[in-house]
Amino acid sequence: MKKAILLIIMCIVTSPIVIAQSFTTEADTVKGTIYSYLNLHNNITNLTSSPIKITWRIINSDFPASWKLDSLLGICDNIACRPNINNQLFSQTFTSGDYDANATGDFHLQMNKYNYSHVESGMHYITIELKEGSTTRNVTFFVTKYPTGVTSITRTMDNIFIYPNPAKNEVNVIFDRDMKV
Repeated sequence: MKKAILLIIMCIVTSPIVIAQSFTTEADTVKGTIYSYLNLHNNITNLTSSPIKITWRIINSDFPASWKLDSLLGICDNIACRPNINNQLFSQTFTSGDYDANATGDFHLQMNKYNYSHVESGMHYITIELKEGSTTRNVTFFVTKYPTGVTSITRTMDNIFIYPNPAKNEVNVIFDRDMKV
């Protein structure tokens, strides 16, 4: 009998403790391409039967300085879109409003006016840590900005023809083979 009781106690003590997640997101990673404006959503779903508040902060990013300007970058939860005034998004922790029980609420990256010439092109990411109770989840937003034009071309020979101008999906190039292009 003592062995059976000891075995039961050992099973209870050594069994893993299961803690359920209180929330989830649509994805771990979300990707988007920005031309001028972008709202890249990764909404939060409350998995509990009570309202919850999510605390969040940026934990990693390779955004260049031109992407972090006050009026351009914002992160939005279910109560507010917070702009990057004085680089606050990269130095503070924020708390959402209540996410209703068993419901999905807003969370997204907002980027405005990225068609300005001083905003550099490239592919960059930002990772945000979301927390509520014992649940922690990291979400990453990958954003690509392609160049929007050619600033200058130095013409060396007149033997190259490029058409149509302007082009949408295809460009035709005709040139002389001897040009070593």
